[in-house]
Amino acid sequence: MLALDAAGLAGSDPRSVYPASALTGTVLILPLSLLALTTGILGALGSRWGLLRYWWVGTKLTLTTLMTVLVVLVLVPKVRAAGADPEALTGPDRLQLVIAPSVACSLLLFNTVLSVYRPWGRIRRQPARPS
Repeated sequence: MLALDAAGLAGSDPRSVYPASALTGTVLILPLSLLALTTGILGALGSRWGLLRYWWVGTKLTLTTLMTVLVVLVLVPKVRAAGADPEALTGPDRLQLVIAPSVACSLLLFNTVLSVYRPWGRIRRQPARPS
C-alpha cells in the first residue's frame, strides 16, 4: 500500500493507483491488522511473557492496538474514499496517504525490534494498601 500511494504521490495515474490501494487496504491491511492484534493477545496470554508482565509486551500491545484502531477508523476509510474518487485527491491528501503507511511500517519495525531485544524488564506491581 505504501508503494502504491508513493507512486500516486510521484505522479502515477491516480485512476490506477488509488483503487488498487483501496483494494489492498480493504482486503489485506484491515484483516491483517485485526489478526495481528488478536494473535498478539492470544500469544501473550499463552506464553511465559504474559500480557502485562513486561514493559516490552505492554508497549507492543499498546502500539498494535493503536495501529489497529487507526487502520480501522482512519486509514481504510481514507483509502476507500481515494479509490472511489481518485481524481478529487489534492496534493496534501496524497501526502497523507503516504505518511500513514510509513508510520505504520515504522511502528511494525519497532515492534519487531522489541520482540527481538525484549528491553526494560518486568513491570513492577505495587503492593496493595491495607484498608
